Amino acid sequence: MSQPEGDELLLHELRNRLNLLGFALHAYRRDGDRTHLEDMAQAYEAAVELVGRLDASRRAGVGEEPGQGLP
Repeated sequence: MSQPEGDELLLHELRNRLNLLGFALHAYRRDGDRTHLEDMAQAYEAAVELVGRLDASRRAGVGEEPGQGLP
């Protein structure tokens, strides 16, 4: 299996961090700790959406030409 590089490495690291945040969110919910739970849940959902958009744009070839960026 090849090691990820460039954008692939970035996406890999973002997914790993989202997984950690998801586990922390689950633990807060399980323990009934309401401190910042709603903010954490909103941040998690926003991050998941953005990573999905980044991945979809990368797969579609957006940003491969100089001067192009994410929509």
